[in-house]
Amino acid sequence: MLKVIIADDEERVCRLIQKLVDWDALDMEIAATASNGIEALDVIERYKPDLVITDIRMPGYDGLDMIEKAKELKEDLEFIIISGYGQFEYAQRAIRYGVGEYLLKPIQKKELTETLEKVRDHILTKKGLVSREEAEEMKSLTLLEKKKKDLLSQLISEREVLDEEGYRHAFRFHGETLQIYLLQLDTEDKLTIDIRERLEEKVSLHLAEVMGEDTLTVKEVHLEHKLMLILLEYPAPEKEMVRKGMRELFHSLRGILPLNGVEVTLGEGVSVSDIKDLYKSYETALLAVEERLVKGTGRIFLGEDKPEEHQLLRSDAVFQFFKNMEKSLSALDYEAIQDHLKNLKETIILKDHLTGHELIHLIKEISSHFTVMMRKNRFLMPEESEVKVEHLQRIESAHSLEELFSLVEEWIVSSVKVLLQHRSESFSGPIREVQAYLEDNYMRSVTLDEISNLTGFSPTYFSTMIKKETGKSFLEHLTEIRINKAKELLKEKDLRIMDICEMVGYSDVKHFTKSFIRYTGLKPNEYRKIYA
Repeated sequence: MLKVIIADDEERVCRLIQKLVDWDALDMEIAATASNGIEALDVIERYKPDLVITDIRMPGYDGLDMIEKAKELKEDLEFIIISGYGQFEYAQRAIRYGVGEYLLKPIQKKELTETLEKVRDHILTKKGLVSREEAEEMKSLTLLEKKKKDLLSQLISEREVLDEEGYRHAFRFHGETLQIYLLQLDTEDKLTIDIRERLEEKVSLHLAEVMGEDTLTVKEVHLEHKLMLILLEYPAPEKEMVRKGMRELFHSLRGILPLNGVEVTLGEGVSVSDIKDLYKSYETALLAVEERLVKGTGRIFLGEDKPEEHQLLRSDAVFQFFKNMEKSLSALDYEAIQDHLKNLKETIILKDHLTGHELIHLIKEISSHFTVMMRKNRFLMPEESEVKVEHLQRIESAHSLEELFSLVEEWIVSSVKVLLQHRSESFSGPIREVQAYLEDNYMRSVTLDEISNLTGFSPTYFSTMIKKETGKSFLEHLTEIRINKAKELLKEKDLRIMDICEMVGYSDVKHFTKSFIRYTGLKPNEYRKIYA
């Protein structure tokens, strides 16, 4: 595979380029990304890439300075530059450095893919790895493989196969038993090219050696992200022999992969006799590997029967969680949401017959519900759709209940914190000054007159200003800070509620309790029982 580095000071542009194209199909991989020219030179020296995609204007060294210095590190390095309108003079300078390709923002998928194919063929031809004729042939094969992969994706996801004959021809099905196995590869890091290539080669060789080509036809071995799909065709009487061979493969991989920090799980889909039912084999294999979320990795799970529905989403615990989350989110209280997630996790762990599929469905539902609530409350989520796609991909790659809950908690908390930061930065200087003052003095009897003197505005004008900018009155701001501080103190079991009341600025326990109930829906002692 050819190594690629992306350099752009806008993180979203780096993410966009990574997601726009199928890098595997191009026989390329992203080795690293960089946010400025200095960082780009560092990763170029470290990874020695074949191609750098770079913005023409960046901090540190701009794109052109970086290209000049990078050529000193690696003379045959190829570049694709990204420029905005009005930057043609930079593009002309880039041509003098031997840069032959550039793209205009906004970057389009079709243009990027075509440019990458062109540069790839040029690199391989220049290296003498392929002739021009071979480069054209390789391009055709790449497109053919991509088409085949797209066909397989349709075949395993559609319940109604329209062009059955077309699928038979593409995969050369003979009308025997079809079965899908899924190998889930769980690792903290991205799978290296070396591991990916060794895996695909080992699987193909093992199946050919152990089972023999006369008995078994391997129709597809495809590794995408961290999930390897193995599509097999064999005579029905050989089912147990195939199962035995797959178990041997699994145990062989299990002896090697942990040394590379990879845990492997095998999911066996049901066998089918009709191409139209292949989706059943895929779905049951996927349900099988999802069981690792509750039962652990390093095991074989059979997808013979679809798991029984246990209606986790309709349980009282989940209903109460959504109710509590909605209330806490309206106040942008991420600490309370963390507590709600912790309680839900502890409840779910105790459930009997919990399936991995139910669990992953619940986490996706929580993520979806959070997004809906953010919209309902008219909160703006920065780059919302991009964040959500990335978040869902991480959920699908998780390998345990703990990791799933950590992911959703991290996503919700970081989203709320970003929103709070954006809101805070959008407030005027006097409002930010008052917020900081209240954080330092909430335990005293702070009055509106005191705050007005601090800002230099009249009480009436300041009341109007803070309500207009933040949507809350001065008293609501003060009360919210006090209640949040009280919630933290209530987690300390040795503090009396009367003492906490005074510590957060209340002189009357009754008044404190009434305010606490209004903000949390619980009495202070009830909150302590749940969260302490």
